[in-house]
Amino acid sequence: MTRLLPLLLVALLSTPAHAGLLNERPIWIGGGLSGGGALTTPVQTFAGGFGHLNLSVRLIPVVPELILREGVFGKKSRLPFHHGGLAAGVRVLLPRFLVVRPSFRVAFSHEHRTTWEHLKAEPLKVIFGVADGIEHRTGAETGFGLEATLDPKGHIHLGLDGTLQMLFADDGFDPGTFTGLWEVSVKFALGPRL
Repeated sequence: MTRLLPLLLVALLSTPAHAGLLNERPIWIGGGLSGGGALTTPVQTFAGGFGHLNLSVRLIPVVPELILREGVFGKKSRLPFHHGGLAAGVRVLLPRFLVVRPSFRVAFSHEHRTTWEHLKAEPLKVIFGVADGIEHRTGAETGFGLEATLDPKGHIHLGLDGTLQMLFADDGFDPGTFTGLWEVSVKFALGPRL
């Protein structure tokens, strides 16, 4: 089901009933880089980084948002492993403070991970989360962000986000375990003037 979420979102937003809405409201697309860590049970800590792609519909002040992540996690005693996933939720844009606009977000979150060797052997299947032997985790995430407009016309934004995730294993290597993830990301976004 979680693998179909991006397709369902695209189908929903492309229906005739939403065509007028999307013509009237700005669609923003962006990306960025993140660094963070993970704490799992049984207790282990990891560090890593990944890139992400963001798609949002700026229904001011509420912003439906889809985030796709791909990257790598690891530690000294374990080779790096692939970490991918998606988050679907909403961001609430708060009143602007000086040159920055704060925001708060909550989202459904899903991740999949496997070994680096598995990623190299079946890159597309692993990235899309459909390869055999992938560990899946599902949960929720929340975060706080700041963004600033970079150009006078208001089409380019630079942002800084902090995110916390709480995920539980669905299947894979260690079912029943818990993962807490934290990340700090720098991102940009392009779209029509708000």
